Amino acid sequence: MQWLDVEEGARGLRPQSEFGRPRAWRAGDVGARDWTVAVPDAAVAEMEAVVELHRRQRLPTCMLAPEMFTLDACARMMAEARSRLDHGVGVALLDRLPVERWTAEEANAVYWLLGRLLSQPVAQEWNGLMFRDILDAGGDQEYGNERAVTSRVLTFHTDNSGNRARPDYVGLMCLGRAAEGGESQFCSLYAVHDALAADAPDLLARLFEPYLHDRQGIQAPGEIEVLRAPVLTFDGERLRGRYSLNKISQGYRKAGVPIDAPGQRALDAVVEVIDRHHLACAFTIERGQVQFFNNLEGLHHRADYKDAPEQRRHMVRTWYRNRGRPFFDG
Repeated sequence: MQWLDVEEGARGLRPQSEFGRPRAWRAGDVGARDWTVAVPDAAVAEMEAVVELHRRQRLPTCMLAPEMFTLDACARMMAEARSRLDHGVGVALLDRLPVERWTAEEANAVYWLLGRLLSQPVAQEWNGLMFRDILDAGGDQEYGNERAVTSRVLTFHTDNSGNRARPDYVGLMCLGRAAEGGESQFCSLYAVHDALAADAPDLLARLFEPYLHDRQGIQAPGEIEVLRAPVLTFDGERLRGRYSLNKISQGYRKAGVPIDAPGQRALDAVVEVIDRHHLACAFTIERGQVQFFNNLEGLHHRADYKDAPEQRRHMVRTWYRNRGRPFFDG
């Protein structure tokens, strides 16, 4: 099978030393104060004005633009969120939107505008899907993007790691929390790098070499199904990740070649050092909260969960990129 080669960062460039704090933070270094962004009354009033107009005059949600409304307080709030994503812990949790007063369509309209204030929303599939409802669809889906719509654990990963243009940021608006479980975790790739540099430098080096990644079938029809790229890249300033155990194992299976033993050990070592060194912060997203996270410089995890008839976990996912066009592949 052929595969699509993707070049990122600078070929062969690797960090020459550990990053250290504050970039390489560990769970004990951070707390809710570091990722929580308050939603001030002035911002809520601006959101309510958006909803009021939306009830009187409709446009398709993706046609709404911040310049159509007065969103000064919301813009300041999202600037704070962006700062935490780019220069802080890598997670921003808006606390919280009054979604109980809105329909799901109205909540999506507000969420869309807040995202536009953060960065450029982009398609999550080749067919232009902009919002993805993350709910347990039942069954036992194993493949690709469908794994997200189960109640099973999603181990640490990068969203859309098997395609050309990964999102810089991922958004999740909570319209309903699970009856049990569903805890979120997030860790810094810089902390993973430093832990591996200390524990297994040979395995760390392997992560900067190419792997095969399954493209999940969400690329355009007829395109090559497997991508080849390193798990870690470095441009001299920023570390970037392309990590998913599931997508990489599927990539090698599709290509019909075995993964090399050091390559597999390096992948396994990532999860091992996250656990052993307590690298990940943890929190549960409540109804009305909106989580944004830095998808390229961190890894995120979702615990398995259980729904109840009167209480189902429901997230609405969005993707954002700071460059390129809003098409799926940029």
